[in-house]
Amino acid sequence: MKWAVAIVLFVVYSIISVKKSWNDDFRAYYQAGSAILSNGNIYDQNVVEGGFLYSPLFALMMLPLSTLPQLFAASLWYVINVASLILSITVSLYLIEGADVPILSWLRTKLRFSPLDRVRRLTFIFVLIVSARFWLNSIEHGQVNLQLWCIVLIAIRFIRTDKILIGSALLGLSIVIKILPLLFVFYYLLKKQYTVVVLSLFWLGLYLLIPAIVLGWQHNLELLTSWYHKILEPSFSQGAIGVGDSNQSFSAMVTRFLTETPGNEETGAAVNFLSLPDRTISLLNRLFSFVFLAVIALLAVSGKEKSVQRENSELSVVLLSAVLMPALAWKAYFVASIMGYTTVIYCIMKAQHSNQHRFLIALISASFILHTFTSDGIVGWNLAHVFQSYSCVTLSMLLLYAALLLTLFQRTKLVTIQRGL
Repeated sequence: MKWAVAIVLFVVYSIISVKKSWNDDFRAYYQAGSAILSNGNIYDQNVVEGGFLYSPLFALMMLPLSTLPQLFAASLWYVINVASLILSITVSLYLIEGADVPILSWLRTKLRFSPLDRVRRLTFIFVLIVSARFWLNSIEHGQVNLQLWCIVLIAIRFIRTDKILIGSALLGLSIVIKILPLLFVFYYLLKKQYTVVVLSLFWLGLYLLIPAIVLGWQHNLELLTSWYHKILEPSFSQGAIGVGDSNQSFSAMVTRFLTETPGNEETGAAVNFLSLPDRTISLLNRLFSFVFLAVIALLAVSGKEKSVQRENSELSVVLLSAVLMPALAWKAYFVASIMGYTTVIYCIMKAQHSNQHRFLIALISASFILHTFTSDGIVGWNLAHVFQSYSCVTLSMLLLYAALLLTLFQRTKLVTIQRGL
């Protein structure tokens, strides 16, 4: 009976999500795919309703879906999103255990009934629950974030096992889809994995040029120029993007809390504790960005041989920083937290009871509660916007960030990361 109810609920949710995604982000992807072969500018809102935010290659990648009927295309995109969610948690667990066998073999041998498998299953379920606010938002809006971070996780796996050509190709692909994973190039540069850096940048450049084969060099250059000026350039300019409550980036939180800028998109009310000038806020945001980068640098250069746990905690910190640092971060972006939640929850499940163990549970619980408060389906539309105004998602991610740093000091017997695993 319970399975029948679960199936009915899943089908109902699927229908609602597909319909909603068609009128949201996926619509822009579909229209960009339809228009990419024309001479029009896909970054013109008259060509793509609501505007297109991604590279010409991504629009070209959407071309096969855009040839299908709208409902069928949206349904396929929904299936891809759900598959990416499941694969993201699975690959996170795979990375956490430091498996040295192909993932399909790992799945076949690890899905047996044993105390350790119980840990895996419970970890999977808990991660699914605590990250639900983000993956539900991503799926319902038809976003590409689940696919993006899934590609990054798979790239990390290949790089970790010295399959650098494939890993860097996937990392470069993720960057050309959305610029956020570029932070991993900085991370691998600090780790002196220069081959990863050079090949990732090589693939990135190649991906930018590939559309010219279909579109022609001139039109591809025009599209790349528009993409840079309309999308990328504002993204790197502090204060260039609105700080309404939908924006949950760290810089948006600082601006809402420390200036009289309206923080609530519904009421226009300010939520500031101080009223500092814009120049001071700009300096503060640069300072905080430097702190995020400094933490990554410290983690990257410290220690020669690192445990699996430490390596995964570091990678999770980079994933969170990649979303928190830019000027804009919608809630759907934070599906990047899946790896972080998996790392901490697995650590909790495997660790013995201690004060640190209880503290990790408290941090993850508080993180879950905070971002769940921004769900209009639970607390109501107006109240959800109030919680968003007070940056509950951002604060939630900072608690997860703190939990990840704490796991660096967690003592568990896990194997050491070595080249050639």
